[in-house]
Amino acid sequence: MNDTIVRQWKMLQHIPREPRTITSIDLTNRVRLDGYDVTLRTVQRDLNTLSTLFTLRNRVEEGKNGWFWAKDAPPLNVPGLDTNTALAFVVIEEHARALLPPGTVQHLEPYFELAASALENGPASKLIKWKDKVRVVPQGQALIPPDVDKVVADTILTALLNDHRIRASYRKRDALTAKEYDLAPVGFVVRHNAAYLVAYSGEKTAPQQFALHRFESAHDAAVAFRPPTDFSLERYIVEGNFDYPNSANNLSLHVAFDGRVAVHLAESKVSADQTVETLEDGRLLVMATVKDTQQLRWWLLSFGASVEVLGPPALRQEFSAMADEMRARYGR
Repeated sequence: MNDTIVRQWKMLQHIPREPRTITSIDLTNRVRLDGYDVTLRTVQRDLNTLSTLFTLRNRVEEGKNGWFWAKDAPPLNVPGLDTNTALAFVVIEEHARALLPPGTVQHLEPYFELAASALENGPASKLIKWKDKVRVVPQGQALIPPDVDKVVADTILTALLNDHRIRASYRKRDALTAKEYDLAPVGFVVRHNAAYLVAYSGEKTAPQQFALHRFESAHDAAVAFRPPTDFSLERYIVEGNFDYPNSANNLSLHVAFDGRVAVHLAESKVSADQTVETLEDGRLLVMATVKDTQQLRWWLLSFGASVEVLGPPALRQEFSAMADEMRARYGR
């Protein structure tokens, strides 16, 4: 393949989508790192030529001329999108809109449109109707995702990618006003219908969670941050940090379920050491070692009067107090 074509293809891959930009100087350095001996003038000339063929734009910010792909620019597509890949994007779109921040979904719009076009205009195939035959139903009450500032989300995710610190204005859930934070991002998690940034705040030695929709502003400080070698996002999640732990202790859970609601626990266990016994009154006694979390409490409460917490004693007392409070509220 012509070396110029390959170099220009590399250039196109380095150009970000709006609102991010890249200067011709930075682009020249990127292309040089790819192994091409080019001058700034050559890159500028290529950009002017490519902008007549593709939806490339440029604008001046802070005295610098930045290049970017237009928001509605179709993705580079070589080779053509086959039916199976197009189907995957169409199915992903349905769930991405419910799970990802609006700003992130917007970045994927060109791919979704390309996939829809490929299915609509492609050869007749049974796969085309597959998306109408498959559904994934979310667990629990479906909630509308909170609004997320697209520019803020893009800034945060870019800083996370580049291991940069950010300065952000963030409003805690119960706060009336926002507070300024110096954050070092180490992870991004989508849970149910909301997205969260996992980051070290200031001089704190343990990471914290920040809901993406509560950020009012964010600025990439362009200060490199080296994540702690002992931090693992996977381990952070497995340890139950997104289940909102009450303590670091495990609980020896004993709960009695009505038979009709306990059946599913025989198929999907609550823990690896779970055991089930039948009580004299016909209920099923489920015994398991579980983490002491708010998520556990929400799960048990979802069964209403069909479950009774027998132990540990402190947890039973906690549920007894909640039952008394509910009885007082509904009895008024």
